Amino acid sequence: MMKSELISIIIPVYNVEDYLARCLESILFQSFKDFEVLLIDDGSTDGSGKICDAYAQNDTRIRVIHKVNGGVSSARNVGLNNANGQYISFVDSDDFVHPCFLEFLYNSIKSSKADISICDYEKRNDNTIIKHGINELTTEIREISHYDFSIYSISNHSTVVTKLYRFDVLKNHFFDTSLNYGEDAVYNFSLVYSIKNLKMVKINIPLYYYYIRENSTVHTLPRALSLQEFHWYLRHWNIFIKDYEHIVWEHSVKKMVQIKFEEYLTPNYDIVKSQWKDLSRQYIRIMWKLKGISKTKKMQYYITLKYFWLYRLLLILNDHTILDYERKKRLSSNSKINKESI
Repeated sequence: MMKSELISIIIPVYNVEDYLARCLESILFQSFKDFEVLLIDDGSTDGSGKICDAYAQNDTRIRVIHKVNGGVSSARNVGLNNANGQYISFVDSDDFVHPCFLEFLYNSIKSSKADISICDYEKRNDNTIIKHGINELTTEIREISHYDFSIYSISNHSTVVTKLYRFDVLKNHFFDTSLNYGEDAVYNFSLVYSIKNLKMVKINIPLYYYYIRENSTVHTLPRALSLQEFHWYLRHWNIFIKDYEHIVWEHSVKKMVQIKFEEYLTPNYDIVKSQWKDLSRQYIRIMWKLKGISKTKKMQYYITLKYFWLYRLLLILNDHTILDYERKKRLSSNSKINKESI
């Protein structure tokens, strides 16, 4: 069946009754009108499902699918299996978009005959912009290579939102439902590195508003689970293009180090510590075979992975604020534990 020239917007929904209306209103007021919205209610236990149904009754472009809770990857896969559009866009149900979000992405992907178009984003907490994704406001469209995409993904975030995909490139490409965290990064990396002639373009305008809330999945999920993402990279290392695999490797290691610091003084540290030993050993084995990393950097990474205590000590000697940071983390962690025990 031939897909129509419309955009399918896939929105996983789970317990977001306080944010869902804002998300949907931002989509319904798009300057680009030829779209459908697939609301995948992933077993919500609050009023999110009823909000979905109410919007669907008032707008025929909205379809609701209620399912048993299976996680965001499962919900997005259901959306992909039920999409009618020639183009696919993913939006998170607690985020919102600019009125020209679809129009700009659609025009850029069509005029460039690309497979993926990408816009910038802003992170917001309440009504305050806390991070800008642009250096200058411009509608310039530029083609980006696999290398550019890798750097962009590492320096920003390799999420599936902020993008418009041509449906043909997503055929038989689904989210890994075994991942609880980092599933969108894995999805993009596996897609980009498995299709060598993929054409991507980017516009430097923040059209997507990434909303940060304290009780979101990313903020409440035990951080140790994010190590699943690195296990995935190790299991599927053969999909990465040789010229860029060192970028993915460095991306993974930097995230591992960040998690190591974040968990250093928390109750979950033993989980991370046990997984760290296994992962670091495997990443070191891969590192020696990589050609895109200098010998000096390899030794630095070796120390980081093999002797994290030494890496941490060198950081402290170079920057005493690390000790202040860990002291604050300890106080914060102890305060949280005490509150939970009351």
